[in-house]
Amino acid sequence: MKRLIYLILLLFGLSGCKTEQQEVQNPIVVDTDFVLQENYYGGAMQWEPNDRDSMTEAQWDRLFRRVEFMKLGYIRCCIMPYFYCFGYDGNDPILLWDMDSTKVDARWYANSRRFMNDLYRQLQFCKDNDIDVLLGEWWKPMNPNWKQAVPVDMPKYTIELDDSRYAVQVAELVEYLVKEKGMTCIKQFNLGNEVNLVANDPRSGYSWEKWKKAILNLRSELDKRGLNDIEIVGPDGGYWGTDVWFNKTLTELDSVVPVIDYHWYINKDWTFTNRVEDETRMFRFFTQMQDSSKVNIWGEMGIRDGHNEVFDQHTLIHQWWYGTFVADALIQTLRSGWSAAAAWGMDDAMHYKDDLDEQKRWGFWNSLAEQKNKPEEVNIRPWFYTWSLMSRNIPKGSKILYSNSYRTQNLNGVAALTPTGDLTFAITNTADFAQRVTVQIPTVVNDPIINKYVYFEDDYPVDAAGFPVVKEVLKDVDLQKGIVIDFPAKGFVLLTTIGGSKPEIVKNDKYMMDPMEGVQRMYDHSDNLGLNGFPKFYDECNTAAPDFQFFKVLEDCGTIHPSTNEEHAYITYKFDGFNYFEIKVSGVETITDRFKVYVSPDNCEWREVELSFTEPEMSVWRFVHSTITPKTELDNCNYLKIEMLPNGYFSNTRIRKVKIEKR
Repeated sequence: MKRLIYLILLLFGLSGCKTEQQEVQNPIVVDTDFVLQENYYGGAMQWEPNDRDSMTEAQWDRLFRRVEFMKLGYIRCCIMPYFYCFGYDGNDPILLWDMDSTKVDARWYANSRRFMNDLYRQLQFCKDNDIDVLLGEWWKPMNPNWKQAVPVDMPKYTIELDDSRYAVQVAELVEYLVKEKGMTCIKQFNLGNEVNLVANDPRSGYSWEKWKKAILNLRSELDKRGLNDIEIVGPDGGYWGTDVWFNKTLTELDSVVPVIDYHWYINKDWTFTNRVEDETRMFRFFTQMQDSSKVNIWGEMGIRDGHNEVFDQHTLIHQWWYGTFVADALIQTLRSGWSAAAAWGMDDAMHYKDDLDEQKRWGFWNSLAEQKNKPEEVNIRPWFYTWSLMSRNIPKGSKILYSNSYRTQNLNGVAALTPTGDLTFAITNTADFAQRVTVQIPTVVNDPIINKYVYFEDDYPVDAAGFPVVKEVLKDVDLQKGIVIDFPAKGFVLLTTIGGSKPEIVKNDKYMMDPMEGVQRMYDHSDNLGLNGFPKFYDECNTAAPDFQFFKVLEDCGTIHPSTNEEHAYITYKFDGFNYFEIKVSGVETITDRFKVYVSPDNCEWREVELSFTEPEMSVWRFVHSTITPKTELDNCNYLKIEMLPNGYFSNTRIRKVKIEKR
């Protein structure tokens, strides 16, 4: 009966609001047919062994229990070359596992051996727990004051970044770990940390050309060793201003770097304006325009407010608010179609600040707190709550689904379909006032049992180990009608059928909708598309800081438009058997001379559609809005093509939303 009701509702365009539609506040509708990302890596963290110190067995056990609870899918783990390579014998690297240890300083060898043994232990844990590893190097051997790896009073060897010997030593490290030690969890490698920022200092020996050559060298050396399936990730750039590394990596290393990786430490107020979502979406859009098979990740991510630059310590990491805002940044990232965001970082125990006797403080805890006479720092900090829930309930292999948001109200949500068929929905309210939302999933035709977790300032229940527990079990939930969530000022809620009962999901074959926030839902498109006023990723547009809020004047809609002034551009959709469409468009001063629409049964023979335009509505900056519909009834239609005609400046012709229906 419920399936029949669902079909009737879709037929009349109600899609799950039912008769209570007028009572629903802030409805958030999940579209289970609209997949934003098919290749989600799962919960992600920065995690490597301690630079200087050893942990006790009890500390290792405690650490592993906590990490195991998270059910991570992905980590980034970086090391220094001095931990495994002691220089060169001619062209051959002198490697820890194949050398005469009496020929090097005993202090250097002992610390390197300790670190590498800890690395093997961590990698074995990742392998045993199905966690994929992005292994990398912080920098090439270049004489930093790296007291952790080499005693500070010892000279350190150096080598040019593009020296072929450097690629050899890295490839031999990967080969040893994967083949000799069996660490098949290593899936990727990145050669250098924030190389675009390091290159700003000419003394570093880094430049785009040197790094590019080093990447090509590394790819060759990995392939020689039968490690063809190890992906190279790059540029691993620091995202603090414009640079050319993004586009150069996409174009000049197109066949070599399949994963585009940047780091971003976000100001809290950028989450309020959804700048995180706007900028990550722009990254994703222009990556897909170059090569739709590539993926995007944040190799490091965190909230900057409270950062002490001197000691690289987050002075507010213990506070409750951090968990809400870092979850909001992750949600905005997933809404943009990214594959991972690795939070910095797992554990204060990982790193010291340069040669200071000060640990960096960004972690969930400090595993070495007892040795540092700060036993309270071993306790789990609040932000573990939201990050671990996102990781456990949106696991590796999940499909990230589209849902609308209320960005001007600071309400952001993300939905996911797990590999086992469960549904998860997470939402943040970062506003300073209470709000109510209703989460609806019209294509779920049974009434599943749902577990509800909450993270409010005075309410985030945990068990004896400090791990999150269910706040409420919701039974027989009608997801077509929706779940009402009442937020206090600020907070996080996660709903999941994991641990409850599976949803029964049907396909929506009555209509499809595209909100113009990327190219994921399109069947095909021309290669000259722009997004939200940008013809290219902004480092190629100009040197001015980009205004990501410009497109909000178009009713807070994303917009697709041509990226060139004198060429036609098009987008194509496939939806079998449709007979009606609505296309919301915008143009400067005029509309009717900017668009043509075609339909086809087979994507080969096309016929132009006679169009109706609603009366143009004035907006701002001379933009007018209109809705395009067919003048006559359509038949035998499976493909829809929308052509944007060259008429003045490229961004003056925009598509804001497409809806295709069977009526």
